[in-house]
Amino acid sequence: MSVHRNLNSKNKYIKKLCNFFHISNKKDIILRNVKQDINWKPAGIYMAKNNTWKNYIKKEIGENSNIYKYKVIFDNKLNLCKLNNFKDVEYFVVKYGNKNDKNKTKNKYTLINWKLVAEDYDGIYITTKVLNTSNKKKDWITKHLFITMFDVETICVWNIKKIKLEIVE
Repeated sequence: MSVHRNLNSKNKYIKKLCNFFHISNKKDIILRNVKQDINWKPAGIYMAKNNTWKNYIKKEIGENSNIYKYKVIFDNKLNLCKLNNFKDVEYFVVKYGNKNDKNKTKNKYTLINWKLVAEDYDGIYITTKVLNTSNKKKDWITKHLFITMFDVETICVWNIKKIKLEIVE
């Protein structure tokens, strides 16, 4: 089993990525390279489907004024790690979980070494399927707590050479 997903123009996944957008309170965004670290979530440009982020912000904060929506244009050689099911997440944690995390044994959770992930991928795609079912498996989620840090179906890209942003509203 592998979580490797090389998204290119011949791949069926690239069509599904056409409706992902980045939301920002800044009208002009300058994309910059970011360094990865050991953490719950990676550093990078986050995006979600359609108006998912706008709706989430409105629900959580109560407003969405001064919010700019950017269409994300993906390079056809974007290499995403797609976590679509529990087996993908298990494999991912075994391969990229921080082996030196002193809290891992004590608290039974593992932080992710995103620097290692970035050596293999340009970004990560966390699907709704993983998020919806993870809430129902308490013992599983304790071990894979990082997955709960994602609020909605999300793509995070850290290799900025693989994306472009175009403001749409």
